[in-house]
Amino acid sequence: MAMFTAEKAIRAMEKTPLVLDYIIRDLSNERAKQLASNAKGWNALEVMCHLVDIEDIFFSRAKRMIGENKPEFSPTNPDELAVQHDYAHQDIHDMFERFVQRRQEFIAFLTPLQEEDWSRRGVHPSSGVITVLELATNVGLHDLNHIAQMTVALGG
Repeated sequence: MAMFTAEKAIRAMEKTPLVLDYIIRDLSNERAKQLASNAKGWNALEVMCHLVDIEDIFFSRAKRMIGENKPEFSPTNPDELAVQHDYAHQDIHDMFERFVQRRQEFIAFLTPLQEEDWSRRGVHPSSGVITVLELATNVGLHDLNHIAQMTVALGG
């Protein structure tokens, strides 16, 4: 059996909202804006906002890879997105709901893809040529990195 499969990528993507819900369920927005003394980088709210923005980017790229022949993607600057989308003044629970909605749409898009669709390619600005399967697998890895970052930001 292959190490990376469409089914495994989708299962990983399905788990992120469950884990995030557990982390933020009883979290106030004020607490989400704080950063533990041992943490560096973004607080929990900023991480959640970033996940929403990047979900949109990943989903858009996947749709382009299916609809176009080897599209080239523009680079993304997460720090610019944080300023443009005013992360500091968002509500973590609203952002979580947006993330869950978008993730469900993304999974619904990926689920009916045929085997040959998962091999369609695009050109990532730093990684080079990638397949839909690699993109979807990377979504789960990206999620895991930021779940860990959020946990550390909250002092866990």
